Amino acid sequence: MWKIPILCKAPDLPAAHAFAAHDSCLSARPLPVFYMNDYTELGLLVDRVGDTASVLEGKGYTLSREPCGAEVTLAHPGLLQDIVQVLAEYGIEWELSDVVDDVYQG
Repeated sequence: MWKIPILCKAPDLPAAHAFAAHDSCLSARPLPVFYMNDYTELGLLVDRVGDTASVLEGKGYTLSREPCGAEVTLAHPGLLQDIVQVLAEYGIEWELSDVVDDVYQG
């Protein structure tokens, strides 16, 4: 299974800083035991988190609601293409982005 966080993109911030308001939520996640230098987590930044969660649940996707957004569980990464097509159909603006900032193993 593959989990993707769904966070609200702040309209006045570039994608690289959109997760700033959710930093405390993401920082509560454990890091892998071993990772090479940089750590990245792919996430969906959307303009309407509530609508996104409702639409995806209506389409049969498994979601968990988190304090800072939601998280969708996919059987395999290829389903991400289906998700972004659904979001486009419903007029939900989305962007794929690294949602973890300043995590580096020195």
